[in-house]
Amino acid sequence: MTEPQTVRTPSWMILDPDERVVLRTSPSTNLLMAGIVVGFFFIVFVSLPFVVVGAVDAGRQSTFAAIGLVLLTVLLLFFWINNREYTVTTKRVSVASGLVSRDVRSIDIEEVDEIELEQDRWHRLLSVGTLQFVAGSDRYLAFNLVESPHFIYEQTLDLV
Repeated sequence: MTEPQTVRTPSWMILDPDERVVLRTSPSTNLLMAGIVVGFFFIVFVSLPFVVVGAVDAGRQSTFAAIGLVLLTVLLLFFWINNREYTVTTKRVSVASGLVSRDVRSIDIEEVDEIELEQDRWHRLLSVGTLQFVAGSDRYLAFNLVESPHFIYEQTLDLV
């Protein structure tokens, strides 16, 4: 018989003696690739009209502005992805975020009434989705844009 695979406890989390980490994930890096691809097409479509008309100087300026905007967007997306972590333990669901300091929000597993999985057409294309853990009518935690959302849904559904 094989032992269940252990998931490393995040450094920001203190576990009770009878608590263990079941799942640990973060937003999908597929979003970065999508941002780069969309950014490339954005740069081409911003520059193309100026090239066709022959306004080289204006085209160069708009191209540099578009490149700057795309780079800024990809950089912000990179920081958002790398500074957010989602964890499910046998007792709670937690979301930790923050670049300099950590903001940790948790809901006890016993309080979770429902798990909602949201995945539209574009999310399916990128293999991402959002899970919402609903506790009561006014409290919820969201695992935004995680990879393999159906797998996470199945894993956490057993705990609720």
